Amino acid sequence: MTIIQLRPRKTLKNFTPFAEKELMRILIYTIFIQLLVSCSVFQARDLSPRTPSSDVISADCLKAAKVFDLDYITHPNRSQFKDVDHFFYFYETVQKYKIDEYRLFTLAADPDHNNFISIKSIREAQSVLIAERKDYMPGPIIRGPEEIDFYDNLGRPWDVKTPISPGDYDSWLFDIEKVKKSIRHQLGQTYANFRTQEEEPVRVLIDLRKTKIVDRHKVNGWIYGSLSPEEISRIEIIQ
Repeated sequence: MTIIQLRPRKTLKNFTPFAEKELMRILIYTIFIQLLVSCSVFQARDLSPRTPSSDVISADCLKAAKVFDLDYITHPNRSQFKDVDHFFYFYETVQKYKIDEYRLFTLAADPDHNNFISIKSIREAQSVLIAERKDYMPGPIIRGPEEIDFYDNLGRPWDVKTPISPGDYDSWLFDIEKVKKSIRHQLGQTYANFRTQEEEPVRVLIDLRKTKIVDRHKVNGWIYGSLSPEEISRIEIIQ
């Protein structure tokens, strides 16, 4: 095992803060490259059927390498993310959907889980921001306390559902019964309006963008074929 010894900070006294950061970046990416090379060598040596699949090895190596990313290491709120994968998913979401970073951060901090930010909470926050953009929910949306996900600008409580279909090679199946049970449960809840403080039925935002067409049809068919008009009036769907 190679031990890397850093010079005392006093030897860097003539460097500007920018130069120090660049030196740190070089050091970190040197470690990053060495780690990737080590992973590649390990993967090339171990090709027998008894070993874990190369895809699993590669994923583990890549996750280990991400930990050395300078943006992750120096981020002031790094500890609020569940782990490095959730951190990168957050910034991929910001770039892909042109979402304001601060708003996504505040909406994704989940009070039900000690304000940690996870891929699940990021997806929920992304959903409400898209719903706000499409005028499905009057904005600006704010994060709710424990037990309720979000409030719209009228103070109405909302819960968010983001069901996902399995990939072509996944071993699990889309569970429509679980989705139905989850939606029905929320439709039966009441919570205080943020503005009036009066109890009112919870509304539900359902984001189906990560479901396959066949599963999307199952959810839509159940909603419009089994729920009452009053219940349907409290549902918004992102198809």
